[in-house]
Amino acid sequence: MNKVLLLGQIDNIKPSILPNDTQKVEFTIIQNEKYKHNKEEKTITRYHKCEAFGSFEKYITKYAENKQTVFIEGSVETQNWEHNGKKYEKTIVKLINSKHSVNLYGKNLDN
Repeated sequence: MNKVLLLGQIDNIKPSILPNDTQKVEFTIIQNEKYKHNKEEKTITRYHKCEAFGSFEKYITKYAENKQTVFIEGSVETQNWEHNGKKYEKTIVKLINSKHSVNLYGKNLDN
């Protein structure tokens, strides 16, 4: 099973059309985790790269706004490549099929 659930703020929404005329939207989900260390409040921010296709692309492109709270259920894809002798890896959350979902909520979960 390949399944990921993410709750955070959507940002950097970038629709595009692939060479085969497939529409896709790339976006980032930002998660802020707050905790205390030595009585000092700290925040860890995580950025998750995501891609959506089909009806998910249409929904996100039409209705989502930057900094809006979003909950997605998708699958994880890891891409590996080598450039100039150095190895790279990138993890992307994808929304492609009927087992995936996206829900948009209010503006800011942290407030």
